[in-house]
Amino acid sequence: MRLHTLKPVAILGKGVSGLACARLLEHLHIPYEIFDQGGPQLPDNIQQFALGIFSPGFPPCHPWLKSFYRARILCVNELDFAATYLENPLIAVTGTNGKTSVTECLSQIFLQQGQAALAVGNNGNVLADVVLQGISRDTYLVCEVSSFQAWGLKYFSPLQVIWTNLSPDHLNYHRNFSHYLRSKAHLARLCLEGGGHVFLGPSLQNLLRIGLHHPRAHFMSTPAESDLRWVQQFPLNFSIGQVENFCILKYFCEFNKIPLRILEHCLHRFKQPSHRLHKVRTVRRVEFWEDSKATNLHALQAALASFKDYPNVYWILGGQSKGECLDDYVKVFEKYSNVQTIYLIGETGPPLYTLFLKNTSIRAPCVLSDSLENVFKMLCIGDEKAAIVFSPGFASWDQFENYAERGTYFETLVAQISKSENEMTPWQK
Repeated sequence: MRLHTLKPVAILGKGVSGLACARLLEHLHIPYEIFDQGGPQLPDNIQQFALGIFSPGFPPCHPWLKSFYRARILCVNELDFAATYLENPLIAVTGTNGKTSVTECLSQIFLQQGQAALAVGNNGNVLADVVLQGISRDTYLVCEVSSFQAWGLKYFSPLQVIWTNLSPDHLNYHRNFSHYLRSKAHLARLCLEGGGHVFLGPSLQNLLRIGLHHPRAHFMSTPAESDLRWVQQFPLNFSIGQVENFCILKYFCEFNKIPLRILEHCLHRFKQPSHRLHKVRTVRRVEFWEDSKATNLHALQAALASFKDYPNVYWILGGQSKGECLDDYVKVFEKYSNVQTIYLIGETGPPLYTLFLKNTSIRAPCVLSDSLENVFKMLCIGDEKAAIVFSPGFASWDQFENYAERGTYFETLVAQISKSENEMTPWQK
C-alpha cells in the first residue's frame, strides 16, 4: 500500500506517532496536513485526502474516523502505515502487562545470537521513525503492540506473536472487555493468516482456546515448580506475572531453537523497565517497594501474589479509573490476610473506601488520603519486619503527568524518610 499520490494525507493527532508519520511523509515527498482535537480541526470536506493516518489515542468510535469510513477513504494507524514501508521480519509482543520487558529482552536475545534486532513500537521507538533510520532488511523488529494499535491493523503482519496475558484494562477506550479482547485477538489472527505462530500466556487458556483454536496457536500452561526455580537464579525482583512472561520467552526460544544459555545470559544482565515492581530501599526492617507501572487489576494481582509470604504488608492503592469494576479490586484483597493496612489515594480512593468498608471478609483497616505525601505522614516506621508496597492498580493522570512521575515521587518520599532516619540520634530511634 505504498503511496504515490498528489493528494495530501490527513494525519489525525499531533502526538509522538503523528509527528513521526509527518517526518516519514516529508521524506517521501508526500503532502500532508495534521489535525488534532486541540486544533486544527478536521474539515467537513475530506475528499481532498488520499488517506487518513490516525494516532493510537483515537478510539474506534471517534467521529473523525467514522467520517473517513463513510467517505470510503482508507484510514490506518501509524503502525500499519509504517509497516508498508518495511520488509523486515516482524515479531509482535502484546498483552496487558509485561509487553515492554518481553520486547526489550527478546531483542537482546536476537542480538546475543548474532542476529541484528531492534525493539520498536509502543516502547517509544516509533515504527515510522524506524523507516527513516534505513536499517538493513535482515534486522528483526521486535514490536510492542498495544490494544490501541492492534484493533485497526490491516497490513501489519508479524511472523510470530507473543501474547503475555489478558486482564480488563482501558475499558474507557474500548467500551467493554469484549472489544479489548478482540483487539488483541485481531493481531493474533493477522499473524496466523500469514502463516505465523502465536504464543499465548497461561491466563489466556480459558478465554481463547475455543475462539483462537489453531495448530500454530501455542497455549502455555501455568509455570511448573522447575520453571519457578529456573527464574529464581536470576538477580532480579520479578513479580509472579513477570515469572510467567519469562517462561513464555523460554518456550519461544525452545520453539525457535535458540539455545537456552542465550536467554539465561540475557536475564542475568537484563534491566527491567523503570517503575516495575522493585525494592527502593530498606529503612530499619521496613522494605519500600515501588510498582507505579501497575495501572490495572492484573498487575495488582501479580504484585499481591509476590508478597503472599511477607508477614506484614502495607498497601498503597488508587488512582484514576479506566472503566474498571472497582468491586474486583476489593475482592482480590480477601485472601491476603497479611495485608495490615490499605491506604487509598486518588480519584478511586473514596469509592474504594466505601466498598472496602462493606466487605466483611477484609479485616485490614482502610485509610483514605488525598495524596501520597499525606500517606507518608501517617506511616510509622517501627522495628518489625514489614513491606510498604506502592502498587496502585490504576492510572496516574488524576494527580500526575504519568506513571513515571508518580513512581519517582514515591521514591523521593522514601528517600526523605531514609534521610530523616539517618539524621536521628540513637536515643531518638
